[in-house]
Amino acid sequence: MTHWLLLLGAAVVMLAFLVVFLMLRLRLREQEDERLRQEVQRLRDDLGALCSGAVGVSERVARIEQKLQRVSERQEQMEFSTVESQPYDQAVELARKGATAEELVAHCGLTKGEADLVVMMHRMDVG
Repeated sequence: MTHWLLLLGAAVVMLAFLVVFLMLRLRLREQEDERLRQEVQRLRDDLGALCSGAVGVSERVARIEQKLQRVSERQEQMEFSTVESQPYDQAVELARKGATAEELVAHCGLTKGEADLVVMMHRMDVG
């Protein structure tokens, strides 16, 4: 009988150690779970901040692209008006030096009406 009591006592002690061991393991798992929950929350916060930042960058890029488009259009208009006005600038200069309408048509590519008008307006500057 004492033999059985000894075995029962040993089993109870082993069971107590097993319960303590399992409780410690459970506590460690709970701590690891909490650490992982905090890490997931931190990652969610970081992802939210990145998404917000990306939206801001996207809006900024869109505004810059719009400005660039407007600048390009203005540059094209300026280039077109410069190219378009070059024959007239040259014709005005020639008219001031006394060129005839026929000479303006020949050298500047103006129509007869344009050349007559330039001569009338700018020949008066001479005298």
